Amino acid sequence: MKRMLIVIILTTSLFAQSNITLVGGINYSTVAGNDIDDAESLMGFRFGVQKNLENGLIGGLTYSQRGFSISEESSYYDYDWGQVTEKNEVEFTVNYLTAYVLKPIPMQTGVDFFIGGELGYFMSAESKYDNLYEDDYDYFSEKGSTDIDGDDWDDMDGNKLDYGFVLGGRYTIDSKMSIMGTYYFGLAEWGDDLDAQNRSFQINLTYGL
Repeated sequence: MKRMLIVIILTTSLFAQSNITLVGGINYSTVAGNDIDDAESLMGFRFGVQKNLENGLIGGLTYSQRGFSISEESSYYDYDWGQVTEKNEVEFTVNYLTAYVLKPIPMQTGVDFFIGGELGYFMSAESKYDNLYEDDYDYFSEKGSTDIDGDDWDDMDGNKLDYGFVLGGRYTIDSKMSIMGTYYFGLAEWGDDLDAQNRSFQINLTYGL
């Protein structure tokens, strides 16, 4: 919660001028790379502010959640325990303070195409697990979570910086509101020895102040 307050203070001070647009929505994220197999998408939130710059570009700051989930399930027969079922689920969420610059390309009235880049800085992370074991005689379930701060991330050899390309579009509803849909193609690896890069569909509603 303290980190979220810091983000709000930063965005307010950096964009303490007119023509500010609020940004809020969801990220539907996963990872790509050789070191994480069968990663599934994970939903997170995104909020912040953006502004039309004098050079025709759009600049923004957001607090964004990215990550992935992994689930495994197996069922087999054991001579001593009968029918056995095992399920394991892991969700890994990373919170970033991101800054982006987009170049709008008008396509038709009310519709724009975007191309640009985004830079993210690690704020915190969380790992959740949900394990289940069941046979003909016994049942065991365990859930838990671990919070990860900057020092923990350094100990894991995680990279604090994330960066990549952004592609997408915008549909203008009226003079104040619009819907933005973008795809984030991360280039930075999660860690020094971890081949995994962020991928994220981002759907946002914007409101001009």
